Amino acid sequence: MSYTTIKEPSEFKDVIKASRFIAYLYKALTVEEAQAYLADIRKLHPDASHHCWAYRIGEVYRFSDDGEPGGTAGRPMVEVLNKRDIDRVMAIVVRYFGGTKLGAGGLIRAYAGTVAKALDNANLLEVLPMVLLEVEITFDLMDSVFRFLAERPVTKEEPKYTANGMQLRLTMQQGLEEEFLLALSELSKGQAKLISQIDLPLDG
Repeated sequence: MSYTTIKEPSEFKDVIKASRFIAYLYKALTVEEAQAYLADIRKLHPDASHHCWAYRIGEVYRFSDDGEPGGTAGRPMVEVLNKRDIDRVMAIVVRYFGGTKLGAGGLIRAYAGTVAKALDNANLLEVLPMVLLEVEITFDLMDSVFRFLAERPVTKEEPKYTANGMQLRLTMQQGLEEEFLLALSELSKGQAKLISQIDLPLDG
């Protein structure tokens, strides 16, 4: 199952009725990573009125209004992530109160809007499920197999040499391996051997 996340941190700043809002987005693969980003932002903005946050990590999502009226900050932020189907992301919005109350509707628009704008500024990354194949080939197949690999969406690690040839560790998108192995078998006339096949975890 693939998912979409952000490639690198993203930020957006806005001033609404004299209040300053600063949105930060971070890729977070674990809850611990998300909490660490929040701790860093609290240190960066110790005098801010609020540090509201929301994260979505797989099936786990949490959010906090951090002193704002209930339902006006954290939930609208996580709803932006859900609506855009963005996963493994921690969103934090810092507010410096400017003296004018925005009301519930204004707060919802401010917190959701700054997260949405930070997402607009972000470079997105689609993370696909990958598979790791370990294949053994003889030396006489090396040149033809390497040319074969160069024409396909495969990541090749440094080969491990054996007495009869070499072992190759190859990473590719899940779902492509059956066709790949069939083509490799035809190329090598059945001499290439599959040693192992492992589905890799989705970690981005």
